Amino acid sequence: MNNFGEKANFIFGIANLIRDTFNRGKYRDVILPFTVLRRIDYVLEQTKKQVLEEYQQLKDSLPEDALDDMLRDISGYAFYNTSKYTFESLLEDPDNLAANLKDYINGFSKNMRDVLEKFDFRNTIKRLDESGLLFLVMERFKSNEIDLHPDRVSNQEMGDIFQELIRKFNEALNENPGEHFTPPDVVRLMVSLLMCLDEQALTQEYIELTVYDPCCGTGGMLISAKKWIEAMNPTATVRLFGQEVNPETYAVCKSDLYILSADGRDAEQIMFGTTLANPQHQGSFDYMLANPPYGKKWEGDKKAVEAEKKAGGRFDAGLPRISDGHGTGSLRMRLKRDVAYPQFLNWILSTSGVRDWLLLESVGATMDNLNTTILARVPLSVPPFDEQVAIASYLDRETAKIDALIAKIREGIEKLKEYRTALISAAVTGKIDVSELSD
Repeated sequence: MNNFGEKANFIFGIANLIRDTFNRGKYRDVILPFTVLRRIDYVLEQTKKQVLEEYQQLKDSLPEDALDDMLRDISGYAFYNTSKYTFESLLEDPDNLAANLKDYINGFSKNMRDVLEKFDFRNTIKRLDESGLLFLVMERFKSNEIDLHPDRVSNQEMGDIFQELIRKFNEALNENPGEHFTPPDVVRLMVSLLMCLDEQALTQEYIELTVYDPCCGTGGMLISAKKWIEAMNPTATVRLFGQEVNPETYAVCKSDLYILSADGRDAEQIMFGTTLANPQHQGSFDYMLANPPYGKKWEGDKKAVEAEKKAGGRFDAGLPRISDGHGTGSLRMRLKRDVAYPQFLNWILSTSGVRDWLLLESVGATMDNLNTTILARVPLSVPPFDEQVAIASYLDRETAKIDALIAKIREGIEKLKEYRTALISAAVTGKIDVSELSD
């Protein structure tokens, strides 16, 4: 299998084994956790024997925290497994597979157990076992036809595989997949657009940067941003922060980040829950990007959002309609106010000069297109922050007067139209005498 699409197709094909027992909406309950489990088993494979030896020798003599730190160091990752089983050895005892699999999951360090529990994995295992499918499913994931070891499948490619699987799950339900995932090419384009204007700043030696995604899904944007910066500047330190409301994609994201960094620091900064009603990251970040959920109502967060708006919090700029979930996500990611005043940027980007420049610089044979090189050259005059505020306030004030005048004129026109209609009606129904006017 040469690309992520082929690998995703193979994994999704495992659903053929369970289609008579699980409806389409439940395919992901089986496919996603076993994909994660198979990958993290590969990751721990090389150090598993040494971890078990040290665990058996020291489990009764070391404090829990000290033992946890030591086993992390031995495994080479921020997680480990102390069960005697591996994914492959579990299949050697088919009769006790369900019980042994639960023992294997219990053997993970607490941080990884917490991730796996977000899949509601135990109920899935029970259902597969009762229907005689558990061995068949695990056997397919053990197949030599697919190898998810990080040495063969990078975190970037694994993220693409998860995104493709999610797309397939939602297509199977006749849902719009774009509501649930962002295509890899779009992710990379968004990251490039975000970073391209800061190339000079990003090349500073040993610079420390933070990247935040308030609805991070499987973590594709965060990982792409980190890779982009590190490719440009190997001395840079990039810290990732995110939050995700869907338990399954949260688990996928967190497990992938645990694999990506030995200290697990990025993974620990991925929080679970809705960022609208319960944001778990405060403060500012160097870069923020997201594909907020469009077409999704935010009525479940309405009370908390409106309370925060009233208190002058994140939503003081205003709220979109209740069905516009992506609008609230955009509000969550406003610019740093001490760097660029949003209303000033709105005005300057709306000028005919900027629009005409973009039109002239756009390329394409059949339709106009803009690329990152062109966007990096947009001629913008950005004065000091205080001047930005003054200019924007003046324009807001003066245009408000014009808008009010326009509104009065339109109101007058509407009243004249009403009078015209009433006059015609009265003449036609004989309420007024128009015979003298005809002479």
